[in-house]
Amino acid sequence: MLTNKKLNKLLQDGYDQMSVEKKDLYDMPVEKAKGDEWYLASGTAQEKRYPVFFKLSLAMACLLLMFLGMNTYRTNFRSFATICLDVNPSIEVSINRNEKVLQVNALNEDAEKIIDGMDFKGSDLKVTVNALIGSLVRKGYINEINNSILVSVSDTDWQSGEHLEQELLDEISKLIDNGSILSQQVITDDAIRTLSKDYGISLGKAQLIKEICDGSNTYTYEELAGLTIHELNLLNKRNEGSITHRQGEPNDQAYIGIRNAIQAALDHAGISGSNVFINEAELDYENGRMIYEVEFRYEGYDYEYKIDALNAAVLHSKKTRSSATSTSAAAPSVDKIISQEEAKRNALSHAGLSEAQITDLKIELEYEDGILKYEIEFDSDGQEYDYEVDASSGKILKSEKEPQDEDDDHEDADDIDDRSDDDRDDFDDHDDHDDDLDDDHDDYDDRDDYDDDDHDDIDDDDHDDRDDD
Repeated sequence: MLTNKKLNKLLQDGYDQMSVEKKDLYDMPVEKAKGDEWYLASGTAQEKRYPVFFKLSLAMACLLLMFLGMNTYRTNFRSFATICLDVNPSIEVSINRNEKVLQVNALNEDAEKIIDGMDFKGSDLKVTVNALIGSLVRKGYINEINNSILVSVSDTDWQSGEHLEQELLDEISKLIDNGSILSQQVITDDAIRTLSKDYGISLGKAQLIKEICDGSNTYTYEELAGLTIHELNLLNKRNEGSITHRQGEPNDQAYIGIRNAIQAALDHAGISGSNVFINEAELDYENGRMIYEVEFRYEGYDYEYKIDALNAAVLHSKKTRSSATSTSAAAPSVDKIISQEEAKRNALSHAGLSEAQITDLKIELEYEDGILKYEIEFDSDGQEYDYEVDASSGKILKSEKEPQDEDDDHEDADDIDDRSDDDRDDFDDHDDHDDDLDDDHDDYDDRDDYDDDDHDDIDDDDHDDRDDD
């Protein structure tokens, strides 16, 4: 313990060991210091001497301050991920590692109406999403009929993006009753960037359109770019290996429905509903309008129809001699075909689940083995469900449940390796990816236009650190 007695002894020892004569030291006034020197009255310059440990400590302190400053910048001011909400308005939200909002951008005129002067900078991501979804609902962009939204996550590593995608999916599902939520991670390869730039759409919408076009040779980028997310959702078949996930089924009540489309085709052909074999009936898009394609067989002839989805007008019809020799029983009459909603309810009831508990719901009306039926697939709590429901009676024809293949969770990431090795390398090294973000988002200084006052608080040294970073 350092007592007063010990302290006095240390001071005395130091005094006795001074190289300057004590008497002379008393008599020598000290002049004003200049730089790293000090002067005695004799005019002799004496160099200041600092202990080695003091110099090392000072250097370490400087390095520590630089590190803390860089880490603070990375955590609080650098963009960690970008979320895009697409309906028809397209809104881009940039966040930091703490999921605080850095910037919200309107990507089209409709989005400007949604943001409507709201300042989200520094807000929690969930608070921002709540406010934006609320504005979309209030202004009528999301409603019972148009119940679709696309949530896209980009500019982050795959694992973090997967977690953020699920977090957003859970939050938005609480805000939209009976909504159909599409979610995905955006892989910004050259094709996606070009499509986004050429048609003035978000990267998320560009990726969704590319996926739809890749799954069908009947669509072009140009004709799909002008559609809303709800219309694209209705057309998206989401084949196996799809990057896009879906929770909830898109509402088709804005259109006449499959039953009315079949009836319009039969009426035009002058055929009653009995002894008709329906081969196909589905919603499609062609020549700038939504249509139903209906194919059926009756008394040795095959019929093909294209029916306007809004007004049931016959747009195209074709009748050819059938080569089929099926002796299967006739399909049910049109007025006895149950709706998709009823078929879905029957399947979920059988599984003991609610719609809120399932994801990746897929429903298709198919004619097979003389039976018109709905094929229904969905996932829940690590299980895959597969149902076949009779389209006439609503009876469950088949039900299967099996654990999801763990590899399925990573299939998308494996597919991405083939699409863009460079992008995958960036995902594996997030620090390198952070550096790339400066190019994608422009320098952070450009964000000054969003809120100059906040950046005034950042001093010149911080900006130097940022440039070094």
